Amino acid sequence: MKEWQKVYETDNPHRAEIVKSVLESTGIGSIILNKKDSSLNNFGFYQVMVSNENVLESIKLIENEVSFE
Repeated sequence: MKEWQKVYETDNPHRAEIVKSVLESTGIGSIILNKKDSSLNNFGFYQVMVSNENVLESIKLIENEVSFE
């Protein structure tokens, strides 16, 4: 996982999927890591990860294109 970095974190799986979809629609490959603890309800989070070379572009894209209001 050293080639991948976190660009977004949430406790909502739908928001993580939306961010991943936005990134992939611009050609940026991404993955979602599920860090939820299966033994404890609602404890943990989801991380959207991209390759090191796409980190800055991804953060700018998320800030400018993704809103959950």
